[in-house]
Amino acid sequence: MRLKTTLFLLALLAFISSLIGVYVHYTSLQASFLSQAREEGESKAEAMRIKLSAFLSEQLKPVSALAGMEQLEAALIDQGEAEIKAANKVLDHFNSSLGVDVCYLMDSKGKTIASSNRFDADSFVGQNFKFRPYFQFAMRSTPRTYLALGTTSLKRGVYFSYPVHSDKRLEPIGVVVIKDRMERLEELFSTGSGELIFLTAPSGLIFASSSPKYILTSDRKMSPETQSELAASRQFGAGPWQWSGFSFPAADTAYDREGKKYLVYRREVERFPGWSVQILLESDYDYLNYLKPLYSENRPLVLPLILLICVSVGILYRRASTEVLQRRNAEAALRQNEERFRTLYNQTPAMLHSIDPSGKIVRVSDYWSEL
Repeated sequence: MRLKTTLFLLALLAFISSLIGVYVHYTSLQASFLSQAREEGESKAEAMRIKLSAFLSEQLKPVSALAGMEQLEAALIDQGEAEIKAANKVLDHFNSSLGVDVCYLMDSKGKTIASSNRFDADSFVGQNFKFRPYFQFAMRSTPRTYLALGTTSLKRGVYFSYPVHSDKRLEPIGVVVIKDRMERLEELFSTGSGELIFLTAPSGLIFASSSPKYILTSDRKMSPETQSELAASRQFGAGPWQWSGFSFPAADTAYDREGKKYLVYRREVERFPGWSVQILLESDYDYLNYLKPLYSENRPLVLPLILLICVSVGILYRRASTEVLQRRNAEAALRQNEERFRTLYNQTPAMLHSIDPSGKIVRVSDYWSEL
């Protein structure tokens, strides 16, 4: 029974060793593919940063060209009906050619005197935007790109401002602005790969997102002081801004309200200090996305291999058990034959004896002792 137990244990160890081998191979592949997933996530984040930087500088040259148009200078100097009409015509032309949201012209006090949306319900004409940083910087001869929620249109946009100069004055006489649509920016976020993409302000406010429900929410819980400061800036409306539900216990990890884990890939936005683009990829999705092809390709091989190992171990164990049983039966039969021979040898009424090859008597029957 002890030998049979030993064989069983050996078979069991062989089976367990096979399973351990499969598990070690599987985990090593898992680690390899997760590492590959992280590398691809970093590549996606970098590619998104480059696309975003290109978009945020796309209208810099057009707005510079627009600021150099003589019609805008004339409108700012004279502000007559004919001059304003000519300026509007130029603004309309740039607006339609570039496919942007609106182009408008402000005087040195921040009042809009001409705009391509002058016939719309949310016309900028007559509105004063001197509180906007893009106006203040441009009036100091510094072009500015600014991300904000419109106070008149209540639409998010990217504002490109540029100072308008006159040969008669050293300082700018006004500012021209191109406001681009956020839809064009968020088209970059529509990758169709299942990840979440956020464009986040220094305050933590999500200004653009691949998922609309997170737009103008905060990626962290804002204190009342932060809410007040953000409202005072008027950059993103009056607030209050709700928490998106995400928490970031580490720079590369996030959890939503339900506790679902995300891998986070983050890049800073060039020329926009504190702004960042974030790619959030579900941890389970990341894992399945890269292991599913491996599983699909190797499943026809792995399952039969495990089955073959199990069958082989079973056959070997059965064969070994059969051989052990046959050996035990043979040993029992041999002992029985020896016992029968010994009985016949000793009880035969004759003087039986056994002689070795040298002629020496080595055994005698019991009949000798009775004489």
